Formats: sequence, structure tokens, C-alpha cells
Amino acid sequence: MAESFTRPRKPIPSPEFGGRERLAPLEIAPSMLPLDLSLFPPLRLAALDSCTTHDVSLHWTPAAYPRCISTPGQVVVPQNLSGKERKKWLYATAEQLVKEKRAVEDGLTKFKGKVEEREDRVFKKVGLWNSVFRVKRRKVEGERLDPNVKSITVVATHPVGLHKETYEVLFRHLIDLTEQPGSLIRFEELWSLESVDHGDSSLVNGSNVPKIGDCSDYARDLANFCLNYLPQPSTSQVPPALERVSPSVSQTRKNDGFLGEGRILISLGHSLGSVAGVLCAISYPRIFSALIQSETTFFPRVIKPKIEAAGGAVPFIMSALGRKAVWPSREEAKANLAKSPLFLSFHPSVFQSYIDHALWEDKANNCVRLKCTPVGEARKWNELLCLNEGWQLLPTLDEKIPLYWIMGSTENASFIVGGSEVARDTVWRRPKNTSNIKLPGAGHLLIQEMPDTYAKAMLDYLNKLYVEQEHHKAKL
Repeated sequence: MAESFTRPRKPIPSPEFGGRERLAPLEIAPSMLPLDLSLFPPLRLAALDSCTTHDVSLHWTPAAYPRCISTPGQVVVPQNLSGKERKKWLYATAEQLVKEKRAVEDGLTKFKGKVEEREDRVFKKVGLWNSVFRVKRRKVEGERLDPNVKSITVVATHPVGLHKETYEVLFRHLIDLTEQPGSLIRFEELWSLESVDHGDSSLVNGSNVPKIGDCSDYARDLANFCLNYLPQPSTSQVPPALERVSPSVSQTRKNDGFLGEGRILISLGHSLGSVAGVLCAISYPRIFSALIQSETTFFPRVIKPKIEAAGGAVPFIMSALGRKAVWPSREEAKANLAKSPLFLSFHPSVFQSYIDHALWEDKANNCVRLKCTPVGEARKWNELLCLNEGWQLLPTLDEKIPLYWIMGSTENASFIVGGSEVARDTVWRRPKNTSNIKLPGAGHLLIQEMPDTYAKAMLDYLNKLYVEQEHHKAKL
């Protein structure tokens, strides 16, 4: 029998809340960055190439606007430094970024997120893009599904340093498990939404992403996509650049959710993506029918001294800024990355997906580069306020929303947030209508390590939630 986190007898103390209580409002950008769709050929996902029941397509959706306030300028990593000079630059830059970020966070806390623009605090005046891929179930002429079948739509959000395609192998396992005779779960749509500074999104947005980011903006991207750009089920042709739904449809989704559209909408979030999923659901409690979340990086402010004693965000930012991001060829990149302890833990198919989709060919310089730049990854590691806010706000998540945590079980699974005891406390912060499971042998990147096991755990939960409970209600 699988293990789970038992409810803590003595929860971690929760100080009086002083942060932002909900996500910043969504507005329409006055203008959008140019989007050249010709640069992006039709998306090919190796894990889904042989899939006979679903089709894959690449799309673009306007990101949430405005982005969080930032200090001006951008970080540029020098290419001519080595040895002690390079290490000195990395440390000084990381310390400066942390200093700037904490000052911005202090202002956001003091003024409840309402910070006015000034010389050293700026808003980007142009709209950014999120790249998103869709896996859509084909309509089969003459097919008659059991009337008890539950059609599920999933919207997934990814961890730091990865990309939307990191879900392709998991999605294939979910499809294979459910496209079987007798299955009462079908995945009508599977979407994976990419952060503005990762993957293909990063190639389009470039230096227009604010220097100092805020992870709450990824939650706002998720809300913006679901409320305003998720195509209605009746839409026959979905264009590459998604069209905004009508104000009335958006308002109905916000007030009543998606059941009126015949949709069961599930948020699937992992690490950074879990921060996005939970914060989105707290601010917009009608969007999701359920949350399936893994290895969130929420953590309580009371362990801040412990984290700062270990260097705080500085070591993570230094590691991100200093990582190798350029290789002469994709083959050499694969050979180099395959030696990394991080990628050694990946399932081979997920690692190959990383090689296929996390790199782009810089033909002008005859090399391949990471789509998520070192600066883009470092931006995400420089986070404190949003992660503390999420931990504090977890008990306010509407109790009507089922919450399922699929967690790692190894020692490194929750090291980012202070260890397994902190993780145990976090998954029980909202105790009602909550359950969890720990996958044996899984670390922090459990979806990348064991997508098949994760898919089974996810499907087991969906069956309990939508099949077994419905059967039990029918008997009553």
C-alpha cells in the first residue's frame, strides 16, 4: 500500500498574514509583442506520434497583463570571464538581484500589491505571450461512449527550468490508461501552459520579460488562459493564436466555472507549476473542478532563517546564472547533459523530450542554446514573498475544491522548502477535502522520473473522485 503524509499533530505556527490576499487583476494589454508564427513549425511530440486517439497542436495565448512591478534593466551574463572572476561576478550579481527583489517584495507587502511606478520601479507596457500545446481527443464517427464516462480537461503548469513539453510522456500514459474498454475516464483535452520566460515563450518574449519576476504572474497567466482564451468546446477550428472569448463567457466562467460548458477542468501543477495552480484556485475558486498538485515550493516564513543560513536564494541564482547553456550541436548537448545527476534521474523518454524541445538552433552562430536562458531560470529562483503568501493562504482555498497532492518520498524531494516535515505540514494546511500520496522512490521531479507511476496515481484519484463517488451516490 502506498504511503502518504499523515496529518501533523502540531502544525507549524502561522504568523499573522501581511501579504497580498489575491492575485492582481487581469487587464487587456494596450499592445502585444509581434508574434511570427512562421518561426514555429507544427509541433511534433515523439511520445504522441503513434497515438491514434488524440491530435497535438501548438498555440499561443496572451499572457496576463500587467506583469508585476520590477526594477529596470536586464541581467547580461558576460562571456569572457573565467575562474575567480566569474565566480565573483556570479556572487555579486546574485546578491544584487536578491537585494532588489526583496525591496520590491517589501513594497508589495506594505501596499498590498499596489505599487506605483517610479524611476526604480517599472511596469512593462507591452503584452507578452504564453506558448501552450493542446492534445485533443478525436471525434470518432459512430462512437458510443458509456453515458457514465467522465470527460476530463487538464491544464498543466511546469517546474522551473523545464518547459510545456515536459508533460508529453505523462500525457501519453494517461491516454493509454483511459482509452481502454471499460474505462469511465476519458481525457477530452490536455493542455500544457508555458511560463513567459521558458521554452518557446522565452524565444518570443526575450528581454521584454521584467528583470525581477513574480511567480504569482504564472498563476495569473493560468487564470487568464482559462477564463479568456480556453476555446469553447463548440469551437471547430482552433487557430494558432487563440482568440479571446466573449466577455459574457469569461464572466460566466469566473462566476460559475466550466460545468455549464460540459467540462470537468483539472489543474495539474508541479513545483513552480503547483504554485501557479493553487494561487489561481484561491483567487478564482470556480475555475477548477479539482486540483492535482505535486512538490509545491510554498513554505512558511518561520523557516526563513534556516533557509537564509544556507545562503537563501543566492546559491540557486548563482547555479542558474552559471549553468552551461550553449553547445556546438544537439548531440553534444545531449552527451553533456546526460552526465548531470539531475538528468540521470529522468525517465529516458522525458530526457529525450528535453533534448528535443528545451534547445533551439542558433544558425547565425552555428550552435544550439537553451530556450530558457540562465537569466530566465535565475529569475524564478529569486522568490520569497509569493511562496510565503501561498503557504499562508492555503487554508483559504475553497473547501468544495478537491485537492490531491502527489508527492515524492526520497530525502531530496522537499529539500527546497526545508524538508519532509515542512512538506507534510504544507499538504495538510487545507485539511478538508484533501488527500495525498507519496510515490515510492520519487524525488522532487517525480513526473520526469516516473511518468508511468504518476499517471496511475493520478488516474486512481480521478476514478475515486468521479467514478466511485458517483457510483456510491447512485446507490444511495
